Amino acid sequence: MRRRLALLATLLVLLVGAAPAAVRSVEAAEREVRVPAAREAPSTPEERLERFQRLPPGRKQQLRERYRRFKSLPLEQRQALRRRLERFRELPAERRELMRERYRRFKNLPPAQQHRVRKNFRRWRELSDAERRVLRERFQRFKDLPRERRQRLKDRLRQMPPEERERLLRRRKKLGEQRRDREGRDPHTRRPRD
Repeated sequence: MRRRLALLATLLVLLVGAAPAAVRSVEAAEREVRVPAAREAPSTPEERLERFQRLPPGRKQQLRERYRRFKSLPLEQRQALRRRLERFRELPAERRELMRERYRRFKNLPPAQQHRVRKNFRRWRELSDAERRVLRERFQRFKDLPRERRQRLKDRLRQMPPEERERLLRRRKKLGEQRRDREGRDPHTRRPRD
């Protein structure tokens, strides 16, 4: 009975809070984690079991299937998901709600846009801290521009054919690298090299 309670408790902790779909990697698991509902999860295994038993049969079956898929993941992926869930639960309520809202907006995007967001997120994660800092600074400078100027820049960029846009970005990157080399600056921070 105790083992069954522990199993169902684990099921509910993971499924009520973060029910992953079938995933093949930790990164995929991050993308597919279901964001927990606003209410707090029951705190004891007995409370979790009682809550599970009150669910409609269809929902119980859905949770059992998610749990089965979760258990089919390699141990390190399950552990990574549990750690992420714990970090999520430790966040302040307003931050969790903000994350839930962003997740809902993401899930409502067309598949092509979701793919682009995931691709950009992977690229962001591959950047060094210095590169991220530079991008944040550039974004802040852009954000600080007058609204009309920002809109003109956005419109110009959107109207460019993709090939021209790529060519412009490559040219800008190359010119920036050349300038930093001439000035003896670090390519990521733009600060003088030691």
